This record gives sequence, structure tokens and C-alpha cells, in this order.
Amino acid sequence: MSGITVYHESQRFNRLLFLLAGMPAVIVLAILAFVVPAAPFPVFLLVAAIALLPLLLLLWLRLDTEVDDQRLYVRLFPLPGRRIPLDQIRSAEVRTYRPIVEYGGWGIRWTWNGVAYNARGNRGVQLVLTDGRRVLIGSQQPEELLAALRQRKPELGAV
Repeated sequence: MSGITVYHESQRFNRLLFLLAGMPAVIVLAILAFVVPAAPFPVFLLVAAIALLPLLLLLWLRLDTEVDDQRLYVRLFPLPGRRIPLDQIRSAEVRTYRPIVEYGGWGIRWTWNGVAYNARGNRGVQLVLTDGRRVLIGSQQPEELLAALRQRKPELGAV
């Protein structure tokens, strides 16, 4: 980031997603352990690693959002982040959204409605950029995020 950070938020994914991602792994491992007991141990370890990979990835992922003097930065760690210069944000407002219906779930989602960065919940800040593109930043503190954006860009209007 450049400049002084005026807002920072780090979010983890919902624990229910861990359970949903872990179910296939448990089923595959149970089948291997009890139905195919003659499977060689290295094969069992390989299948266990592949089955548990989505669960470990979800444990590692987090959504980081920062606002500084010049830009908003959003990153789904460990993926590369996106920097949005404040002068490219035309409007912003807090809104409640439906993650599954509007964006197909959580994470980084590209849809006809724009791009969404969200990790949990159903509230965030809807941005409209100067080129008309829409970006939704999911947040557990959307009012504070909007206040930080308006602190750095007071002329920021509502969507």
C-alpha cells in the first residue's frame, strides 16, 4: 500500500463452508479405509491429501480490505489483490445483498452484476467506478469502510 492506511479489515470464511468442503473428504476416506482395506498405504495418503485439499485451502483463505490515501485494496489471500484508485470510484453505498442469488456464493465472483469480493455475510459496500463497472466489497463493517472511503474522497456519492 502507499500512504497511510485509514481502514483495514480481515475476514475468514464461514465455518459452515469448512464442514461442507470437508464432507466429501470424510466420505472418500471412509470408503478407502473400510470398503477397500487392501489399498496400499501410499495410495491412501495420496487420496487423503487430495480429498482434504479444499478444506485446507478454505482454512488458509482470507479477505483483506484496506483503504489508504490513494486507493482501496482488496485481496483474497493468497491470490493477487486488486488496487482501485480512489479517483476511479464514482459512487459508493452500503447495501445488503444475496451472495448466492446475486453472485453465486462467496469468494471472488464475476457476474453480469459486476465483480464481488466477499468472504461471509450479506452486507458490503457497492462501488460504481468511473467507467461504469460495479464492484461489491463484502464487509462485516460496511459503514466503517464507507466512512473511510468518504474520509479520503468526500465528494463520493451514493450509487
